[in-house]
Amino acid sequence: MNTLHTSRGSLGALSALCTALLLVGCSSTGGGSAGRNASNTSSAAPAANTTGAAGGVVAATGQTVSDAGSQIANGPTVIPGTAAAQKDLGNTVSGLGATVKTLGNGVTDGLGQIGNSQNPIGTTAGSVGAAVVNVGGTVNSAGQMVTDLSASGSPLQPLAPVTAPLGAEVSNIGKSVEAGGTLATLSLTSGPAAAATQSLSSAVTPLVGTVVQTTQSIGQAPTLGQPVASALGMVGGALSSAGNQAGGATGNVLGQDVGNVISATGTLVSSTGGLVNNGKGGSGPANPLSVLSTGTAGGPLAPVTSLLGNLPTGTGSGSSPLSVLKTSSQGGESNPLAPVTNLLGSLPAGAGGGLPVLGK
Repeated sequence: MNTLHTSRGSLGALSALCTALLLVGCSSTGGGSAGRNASNTSSAAPAANTTGAAGGVVAATGQTVSDAGSQIANGPTVIPGTAAAQKDLGNTVSGLGATVKTLGNGVTDGLGQIGNSQNPIGTTAGSVGAAVVNVGGTVNSAGQMVTDLSASGSPLQPLAPVTAPLGAEVSNIGKSVEAGGTLATLSLTSGPAAAATQSLSSAVTPLVGTVVQTTQSIGQAPTLGQPVASALGMVGGALSSAGNQAGGATGNVLGQDVGNVISATGTLVSSTGGLVNNGKGGSGPANPLSVLSTGTAGGPLAPVTSLLGNLPTGTGSGSSPLSVLKTSSQGGESNPLAPVTNLLGSLPAGAGGGLPVLGK
């Protein structure tokens, strides 16, 4: 038994040490992610920026879940006698959020650096092992919660003969998963696996650059690339601004987290414009959809937007927004649906008015 406990303790110590090293590594690379993207001048940079922004959305979502778990763990006890179980539940939720955040950061620091990193695939693959470590910790917390459900003073205390051994077994499974994740991380970031992912990265990076160049070539059409990038930049900027305002207005950590998710989503939307516009998403005109109008851009939806632009507002005068469908013209503007409305207007009315009843 002593030998078994010693080996489990050694695995736990090894897991904790490697996890700490991984977290230090992620913080050192993650913090400089934006700076490295700024210096990424390769043809794959637009795809890297979009992928990195997607990872940012995932990481921000994970942070939100993690902070929600902290609120549960440190909040007032909902059911008397279950304070320990409630804390375990919060830790379980936080562990789930940490897993999601780790995966998001892995995408940003790995695939989000295509063209600016020697082994972006290897970096993302390594984050999977770190995520497995977090999964193990989450399962461990869940097992502890099952055990504490029947703690002294809990209304479920009579179930202790069942919940205690079950919870202990779940916790042991979590510890095993945690140790396996640590070993997986070491395997994926060194030795043959690292060499394989680096070779794969070297092969994939130029392919990504070629695809981006192709989409940008398509986007050189006057009514496609710049208008789309401008619209995406405008929408993304609006989302980022809304997220910043929402996060600052709430005054609590969860509100700030939700604001960060919205802002990160705006960054993602804006970054996609670079895929069709020479790697740079435009800021857009005052109206991001004005490129579809009949102005100088000559958008492909000009007939539709012109018709919609002529619809009356119907404010204050009781006019109907569908009055444009009348058979007469107003203010010198012809009605584009006059032939149809004239035909419908000439049809005889049924007994109750309107269209005639078929079969009579």
